[in-house]
Amino acid sequence: MRKLLLLTLAAGWLLQGCLYRQPAPADKDCKKILTAAPWRLVAIDNRPVTLPKPVTLRIDTHGDLNGFGGCNRYFGHVKIFNHALHFFGVGSTRKFCRGEPGRVERALFQMLSRNRWWQLDGRRLIVFDDTHRLVFEPFHD
Repeated sequence: MRKLLLLTLAAGWLLQGCLYRQPAPADKDCKKILTAAPWRLVAIDNRPVTLPKPVTLRIDTHGDLNGFGGCNRYFGHVKIFNHALHFFGVGSTRKFCRGEPGRVERALFQMLSRNRWWQLDGRRLIVFDDTHRLVFEPFHD
């Protein structure tokens, strides 16, 4: 029973404020960090993403998101919480996409289709669920 209590307390502590590896910033700071610059996808499930054109994610201060998925441009909305991103209304252009760009785009769009957890690990943004993980780095066009 004591171990269960300690595990519960540890899990709650880990899920506080942005899941930051340093002292947890306030919710407003989390939004500021996510919206400060565009992000470039660098890995999916620990596999590097190396496409000729970078896969990007931009979130603005109003919760609108957009970017390039590998073949198509996409758009939608997101609500930012301390430990979760709630994606909704995500759509894209409809160009045919196969090969590695298609695989990357399908994985990205799958992760942008529902609510996900997120954390910052140094300069990296990690968006994840129980089975998949997207790793982004700040991107300067």
